[in-house]
Amino acid sequence: MADRDEERQPLLAQQRRPEVDGAHAAPWHRRLARSWPIIRVLVFATFYGIAFYSGTPTLLDQTRAFTCAFHYERHPELWPLSPGSALPLDSDHPCAVPGVEAKFGVVNAISSFASMGLSSISMLFYGPRLSTWGRKPLITLATFSCMFGLLPYILLPLGYPYGPLPDSVAVSPTVSLGLVLLASCLQGLMGDTALVYLVMNALAVDASRPETRSIYLSWILTATLIGCFVGPTLAAWVIQRSRRIKAVSTALMQAAVTAYRWVEHPKHGNDHGSVPGHGIDTGDRPVFGAPSDGDTGHGVPRIPAPPGPPGVPPQQPPSSLHGNTAALRSALLLYAIALLWVIFVIPETVKRGGDAKNTASRTGAAAAAQEPSAAAESVPPSQPSEVGLATKLFRRLGPLSVFLPVVLSSGERDYRVTKMGCVVMLSTFGAMGLTYIAIFSSYRFDWGPEKIGFFLTLIGGTRAVMLMLGIPAINRFLDRVVPRTAPVAASTCDQGGDEDEDGEQDEERSTSIDAVPRRARIDIYVAMVSFLIEWIGYLVIILGASTTSLTLMSCGTIFLSLGAGANPALNSAAISIVTSRRRHLRPDDGDGDGSAAVLARQTSDGWISASSIVDSFFKFFSPLCYTAVYSLTIDSRAPAACFFIPIVSFGAATALLWSIL
Repeated sequence: MADRDEERQPLLAQQRRPEVDGAHAAPWHRRLARSWPIIRVLVFATFYGIAFYSGTPTLLDQTRAFTCAFHYERHPELWPLSPGSALPLDSDHPCAVPGVEAKFGVVNAISSFASMGLSSISMLFYGPRLSTWGRKPLITLATFSCMFGLLPYILLPLGYPYGPLPDSVAVSPTVSLGLVLLASCLQGLMGDTALVYLVMNALAVDASRPETRSIYLSWILTATLIGCFVGPTLAAWVIQRSRRIKAVSTALMQAAVTAYRWVEHPKHGNDHGSVPGHGIDTGDRPVFGAPSDGDTGHGVPRIPAPPGPPGVPPQQPPSSLHGNTAALRSALLLYAIALLWVIFVIPETVKRGGDAKNTASRTGAAAAAQEPSAAAESVPPSQPSEVGLATKLFRRLGPLSVFLPVVLSSGERDYRVTKMGCVVMLSTFGAMGLTYIAIFSSYRFDWGPEKIGFFLTLIGGTRAVMLMLGIPAINRFLDRVVPRTAPVAASTCDQGGDEDEDGEQDEERSTSIDAVPRRARIDIYVAMVSFLIEWIGYLVIILGASTTSLTLMSCGTIFLSLGAGANPALNSAAISIVTSRRRHLRPDDGDGDGSAAVLARQTSDGWISASSIVDSFFKFFSPLCYTAVYSLTIDSRAPAACFFIPIVSFGAATALLWSIL
């Protein structure tokens, strides 16, 4: 016996040695070729993340500016005495007048619903097309929708106080605001960011194996988070550079005008920059002419503004950062680069047309025909009517049908994917707490925009580092700790025959029966660790918010940064479970076109589409709950009550994941 073992050992060593040597000694171009499918997706995700986060602050500011111009158009009594005055008397906060912020809240809510709400609804249409149309057309459409949403902010002119008076602007503020909201609706119908993340996750799954799926999904999220701290920095640099260019060009133009006036009117050359009779230096603002005391210069009578302090002439304010679209133009350029990258570099990864349908039908028939004797024994007499009802539900719900419980070949119902859908919902509810940490801190600690921006940048940067370094390390640790024979509860029904008598398994059989449930178990552990860390972080934040301690709030924020990685792990685990349960469905009676055949055609695309719909919908719905609790308790004895929402959400999500195990 010992001799036979000594004879077999060199053969095993020789069998494994080429694989090890090939993995470590392969030339760099071969390693690059193996990793190229995920690298090209990461490049797109990086460009997209930088473009998105560089344009988001300016989009918010531009929306407020359009709303402010709309308010001034409806109130001509607020127009200035001098048309040369580009800003009202309160030049630091020209939109800090009663009624503007309330209108901005309504406009922002409508815009958010148009973009996020309609995009989540549109996922019901785009989700099933992920396999029929393919990845490339959908990600092209989604990238174009992001570009389309920027065009109104760049092309439409701003009215007073950041531009000409309403009766002289090329497009009235009312029409401009309506076009902005219409563009938001069209952007949501074309998919917006929800469709971008949907296709990026699908491309990452296409390029991965079961053991690398969670890591690749984490890398996608990391690449987009790079834009969280690169994007705002790029936007600030572009805005400052555009101001310098504008200042230089304005100075040159002013010098040319001064020289011309000295030649034409030497005696009045020093009065080129003021409005006669008002003593206001207009700088590079256009001069519309000298109005009378009771007229604005545009045929609109107005009430004279209250005089300023005696002996202090009104001063022209410096040029404002509001209305500067340089950051939006740079974001549009980055979106264009990402779109060209999709068109020329990223290939299609799914089959089209008849081949895909034939493959799906063969897969469904094979799954439905598997183990017919067990199915015949387990189907009760009343089963055909139940199957008919289930079939209707599966067909009506579209991609959301993946959340419905299914009947396995053993006769038991499988609720694992249903529970995973609830976990995604709870995770989205809990993740929204980050926004209200910034809102709470800005109110309690008097944070300005720069501190809030630094806070969000810190969160995004630390979570990106955790996704790049921490999550792969946790995956490797769990890969060594979790035994290979440990399945997910109820993942398989007839485990006999998983291993051949000779101890050999072909690659497809090993992946679908042994490796996939084990990967699901590892990914569930990663998600539970992330939820636990965030749960502890919110406990610390509640303590810091109750005692108004900035130190405790900062410590809790660090815990939230370490809790990254839950969403990629959830997606990877759910895909593993969906893939494994397809082999153990109970075949339908009759023509075989029932729920089992429908579920047999569901692959990773079904879960990715369904989870994107749930995530987008609850990203829109969860702020309503947070806002209600926050507004009712912020000035009470429990100012941190809104942070109990993520506490409950992450606790319930952890309990559901534990029940799956």
